[in-house]
Amino acid sequence: FDAYDSSIYGVGEGKVDYISPDTISEPSATPGGQGQVYYRVHLSVDTRRMRVPNPGDRIELQPGMTATAEIKTGEHTDFRYLTKP
Repeated sequence: FDAYDSSIYGVGEGKVDYISPDTISEPSATPGGQGQVYYRVHLSVDTRRMRVPNPGDRIELQPGMTATAEIKTGEHTDFRYLTKP
């Protein structure tokens, strides 16, 4: 989560519930530049493994918070990659 430094708080794990069918474009900050393109994603997130600075504190997630996520799409063995049609 962009609001929580992962070197301090660690990372949460979750599950993708929804991915938008279309991209969302953000205009470029510079004239003639290319803007960023995103997909809107809804996640179910478990923050229990994240560290908090003080005992009893909680990680407070709010709707609309931004995050950088690595989405695992599946697992294949090396053999599977070599033999796939």
